[in-house]
Amino acid sequence: MSKSVYSGTKAFALRGSILGYAVYDELADSDGLDTFVSKLKGTPYGEFLADLQHPYDAVAIELSLQKRLGRVGKSMITATSNSKVLSAYYSKFLATNLKNILKGLALEKSYEEISRFVDLYAEELVGTRDVIVRVLASKRLDEAVSTLRTTQYGEAAEQAIKAFTETRNFQVIDLYIDRAYYRNLLNAFLAERSNKRDLRELISVDVDSFNITAVLRAREWGLGVNEAEQLIVEPGFKVSREILTALSRSEAPSESIAQIERTPYAGIVSQQDASNTAWVSQLEAGFEALKFRAARRTFTWDIFSISEAVGIVKLLEFEVRALSAVAFGIEQKIPRSEIMQHLAWLKSE
Repeated sequence: MSKSVYSGTKAFALRGSILGYAVYDELADSDGLDTFVSKLKGTPYGEFLADLQHPYDAVAIELSLQKRLGRVGKSMITATSNSKVLSAYYSKFLATNLKNILKGLALEKSYEEISRFVDLYAEELVGTRDVIVRVLASKRLDEAVSTLRTTQYGEAAEQAIKAFTETRNFQVIDLYIDRAYYRNLLNAFLAERSNKRDLRELISVDVDSFNITAVLRAREWGLGVNEAEQLIVEPGFKVSREILTALSRSEAPSESIAQIERTPYAGIVSQQDASNTAWVSQLEAGFEALKFRAARRTFTWDIFSISEAVGIVKLLEFEVRALSAVAFGIEQKIPRSEIMQHLAWLKSE
């Protein structure tokens, strides 16, 4: 059996376990996190919630849910004979942990406060646990950067801390770690020998959305034009360097939106959104919806290709994100209708 048939078969089997919109609606109606967890124990996430300690909180629940994503991701890497693209997607666990640790250190949080947002299960499965353990043990930012120097995130960590020092905005750390992640993902795609046509649909929206939003956020968060342009991951797909450069130099939302309207992603935002202070967040949400639909479409493309293995991992990532949003909403006593309004993208076809 070829690796694409084997991984495709596994992906289709997992596709049948994806939770429907009605399940989220029922979960959102929980009167507390105890009820929420109790309902979820009847799903494939049950075994990963078994070790949760009372009292429950949304952060601990999210980390437990991510364990299933980690196990499935590792199994799909094995099923595809160590696909470079899947391995690159899996490295998001490492990137997320690094961002949480570096931002925690930037905010001078204690070890206990930072470790609450870090889980090593996924990294134990692929042997990268020691890297995070050493970084987590760091007492200062410079110590953490020194620890990362010989890893794929070494340069990104140095640039991130330099940018944080200049702007005093801890959010810029995300931009540099994410850039390293997406550059690794793009390189993995370029090195892939087969299934590039199917994979391109998935990778292109990931890279394009990062490039557009990173440039916009960089300027918003205090970085200069040159720093914003250096974040661009190349080669891009459907968005030219010219447009990204123009975005980095835009002085008003209307100018930025005009540039986006020159791309295939026109329509996610319009000039009517220029007066909305949260228009970039709206743009980011629109890109997430595009990624979700692309992941779903992998099961209607060529049957039994590696793209389906990538697709199921991405679908489960969205599922974990949605479940975590419901848990957070319940914890914060947000009305059920409002929680579900934020999950409307799950119904998109």
